[in-house]
Amino acid sequence: MTSINIAQYKIRSTERQHDPVEGILLKAIKNVESVFTNRKVTSFLMQDSLETRTLLSALESAPLDKRVTRYVQWISETKRKTESVMLKDADVPRLIHICLRHLELYVECLEMNSLLEIDNVTELLTDAYGLFSCHNTSTEIRHSVESNPDVNEIIKTLLQEYEILNEDSRFLVFVKTRASAKALAKRLPHCLKSYPFDGEQNQRIKQVYILMNNLRLWEDLEKENICVSLQLLLHEGLDIPQCNLMIRYKFRVDEISSYQMRAERGIYASEVQGRLLQQRQADSKTIGAFTVNCKFCGKPVADGQFIRNIKRKHTIIFDKTILTRIRREPFKKITKFDTIKKTERVFGNICGHNWGVILVYQQCDFVAISKDKVNFFDKFSKDLVKFKKWPEFPYRIDDVSDEEVQRYLSQ
Repeated sequence: MTSINIAQYKIRSTERQHDPVEGILLKAIKNVESVFTNRKVTSFLMQDSLETRTLLSALESAPLDKRVTRYVQWISETKRKTESVMLKDADVPRLIHICLRHLELYVECLEMNSLLEIDNVTELLTDAYGLFSCHNTSTEIRHSVESNPDVNEIIKTLLQEYEILNEDSRFLVFVKTRASAKALAKRLPHCLKSYPFDGEQNQRIKQVYILMNNLRLWEDLEKENICVSLQLLLHEGLDIPQCNLMIRYKFRVDEISSYQMRAERGIYASEVQGRLLQQRQADSKTIGAFTVNCKFCGKPVADGQFIRNIKRKHTIIFDKTILTRIRREPFKKITKFDTIKKTERVFGNICGHNWGVILVYQQCDFVAISKDKVNFFDKFSKDLVKFKKWPEFPYRIDDVSDEEVQRYLSQ
């Protein structure tokens, strides 16, 4: 096997000078979220039921930044919680579920606007018009907006690489959503013969998707396809087949990463696999994709979407409903550190087992879990997550912001 040289570099991301579309979409998201505070909705959610209280807490905990992965994760988790109360009322859960589907669409449009052009956003909204009442939003954004400088930079980079090997070129461009993969394939120049690949289109594509770890990928894909735009599903196991250039298009806001591979034609870069896989895993530390359970009896403690950090040091449950499911035992002496007070031990209300302590931060009581007293399970595989130290925990846990703490305090 011939060795291969890998160069990683950043493609400069440039914001539009004037981008009213993002503002319109954020306004639409705000309007949809306001439905959750409607009196009829809140009256239903205030029922004396664990499921409705959990849903209420989730709806009150929407991330402030609508462009981050956490917001997409929040929508998915909240939809699941909504489905668990569908039988409790004929109207309200259905209304909440429809609103969450609207939010999914608008977030997808936000990403589309960030990656591509205004026409792609309006096309996405038009296609969804039969399912949703998005006509007003679609009409509102139909005006002149400057071309997206980032997609133009992507095209420039691909064409520069294409000049080197021409028809022997093989490119991969990873995006986050299926709609973006399809739209990007249409947007790229005809000479690149681009192909959208999302793993869902038909049986043949599903079979090829399974072969992503196999050298035969490029043999299974049509020979004339030079550039393939892929929806990178974060929970799927993907290795990188032989190619000249791989671009990760805005997996983090305003960041475009490019991996350039130089070697003889037809060589699979196996030694690159580990390096790229590490990068993929860094992106696929999906927020909240785990559950927290009592280590001694297995009783559920919290959903992973509510696990946050304070100052990157203290892991807490950012959910007020946990306070109704615990028993507290005061320490003889309160410990103070980093503007935080440790005041009480925490025990499960039903099982009686110790789960951690109470930390008082910015006048709020939080349950800080102890990794020695709880277990973590992956939501997809249901496997026990094993790690020795918090830095080794294979999922991303974000810090709670001051704004979120203040909103938590006012609830």
